[in-house]
Amino acid sequence: MDRLTEDTFWDRYWENVTIPSCVDLKFSFDRCLAKVLLEQLKDKRGDLFEVGCAPGRWLAFLSECLGLAPHGIEYSSAGKELTKKKSRVPPASVVGDHKW
Repeated sequence: MDRLTEDTFWDRYWENVTIPSCVDLKFSFDRCLAKVLLEQLKDKRGDLFEVGCAPGRWLAFLSECLGLAPHGIEYSSAGKELTKKKSRVPPASVVGDHKW
């Protein structure tokens, strides 16, 4: 199987990200995505699962706004550790290190 990316790319990427990373409603992309997610999930209860969850900002945002229990998986070891240590998401809710 041909890989579209490598672990090392994402590990280097996440090593340079400032945390905590928060949804910024002044930024048009974040504002538009937040609006759609809040509309679609407003009546949902229970768990929220995000694939590729580093740095945890969307898990934290939706958990705080809607009361959903955050869970995520991250491909990159550095991204997973960054999210577990520095985000507003419970560390046990983030898993990763899978070599697909």
